Amino acid sequence: MGWARTFRVDAALDERQRTGMATALRGTRAQIRFGPSLIFSRSYGLIEADDDVVPEAVASALPGARLYGESIIALAIEPSSPDALHAYREALGGAGRPAGVIGCDVIGTAIAIELLPSITPFAAVAAILDVESRRFSASRKTTLLAPLSMDVLAAIAAAGLQAPEIAPNRILEALLAHANIE
Repeated sequence: MGWARTFRVDAALDERQRTGMATALRGTRAQIRFGPSLIFSRSYGLIEADDDVVPEAVASALPGARLYGESIIALAIEPSSPDALHAYREALGGAGRPAGVIGCDVIGTAIAIELLPSITPFAAVAAILDVESRRFSASRKTTLLAPLSMDVLAAIAAAGLQAPEIAPNRILEALLAHANIE
């Protein structure tokens, strides 16, 4: 794949709507994967296409969707302590938030975070959440809202394993998918 971009729809998409979006993309030569269904009143997905596919053409096939400029990390984080929720929101969405956090909304008992991993690594967000959780002796439940591109997965693995040599061109699943082998 040449590029990957996350998209968001501000509605909970049912299976019929998801199938309709996938059908609309058939003519664009792009592939679509969706995040989990009906978590919040928003839905995320990942569009992947070759370099010769124009992202704007894909965006026009998805009316009502916001297409981000890259593959982002979108998470729902629910603390065990209600007091920690507002501390999470202030730390990740307030004036001193990390530069890569492009969205941080309180939705019910959780926050939805949108992160540009090209600017701020996920490890930095996790460290901030750890600090805020300790203040309230809270644990947290984290749910991935958007599928991750192979580039983002490789970067997270490389950072977590302290193995900078991990890259998409060294991940077997990516190589097999590129060769159209199942």
